[in-house]
Formats: sequence, structure tokens, C-alpha cells
Amino acid sequence: MRLVEADAAATISGVDELPGRSHSLVGESSRWRRDVPTFARVRYADVYPGISLVFYGHEGQLEYDFVVAPDADPDAVVMAFDGAQSLRVDGSGDLVIATDRGDVLMRRPLIYQEIGPERRPIEGGYVLDGDRVRFRVAGRDRATRWSSIRSSATRRS
Repeated sequence: MRLVEADAAATISGVDELPGRSHSLVGESSRWRRDVPTFARVRYADVYPGISLVFYGHEGQLEYDFVVAPDADPDAVVMAFDGAQSLRVDGSGDLVIATDRGDVLMRRPLIYQEIGPERRPIEGGYVLDGDRVRFRVAGRDRATRWSSIRSSATRRS
């Protein structure tokens, strides 16, 4: 997955530091890394103006959220999939990416806005734009603090 015309200088940071540290003791000792912190999430801040991308694992799946600020435009998000032979949206709203090693399935996005402690669902889904993918987001309240577009990836045989 590649973000088309995204800010290549987006700041990358770990979010929700986990207990314990990791060590990489491979190769020459000058290249060893010790006491490396680990995090539950990785955040790419402002990949598009006002839009951050957060990756994390959940129940063995890679998930991601595009976090959209109130003044940001979710239409700015454009994804390309290098190595894809074809793209299609199936009857469930999932994005099916055909590759020479099998299909990769991007689950139908869950789109919502946070209003206080409540998450309000918003209608939407994937939209194919030639060999690129965008999101359709309907009925978003631009005055609301944040909205998120959440999906997960899995491989199908």
C-alpha cells in the first residue's frame, strides 16, 4: 500500500509504549541495538494535511486508521497497491487486491466520528479510481473533533 502524493517527510512515532525492551544482536557489534522500546501503534503524522495514519495489530491482523481532523478532507487520501494485478470491491464492501501470490483482502472500512465518548458511524466505503483507491465518506460533520477510517488487511489463498 502506497499513499499517493502523501508527505514523504511525515513524522513517524511510536504510540502506547509497551513494557520491556528489544535487542538486535545481529552482525558486527557496532550495529547491535540494545534497549529498543516497543510500541503498540506506529503513527505517521500529517501524511496529508490534517490526516494521520496509525498502524497496529489486532487479533493477528494488521489494522490501520486514517485519523481526520475537523478541517481536513478525507478525499485527499489516495492509495495505490504496487504489485496488484487487479482491484475490485466485492459485495461485502471489502477491497480485493489480486496479486500473483494470491488475494489480499482489505476489510470494508469502518468510518466513524467521535462525539464526546460516543462513536457515531458514518456511511462510506472504498471507491475505485482507475488503479487507485479512495474513500467515500458521507454525512461527515466537519465541526466534530475527529473522524476515523479504520480497516484491516488479511491474505486470502
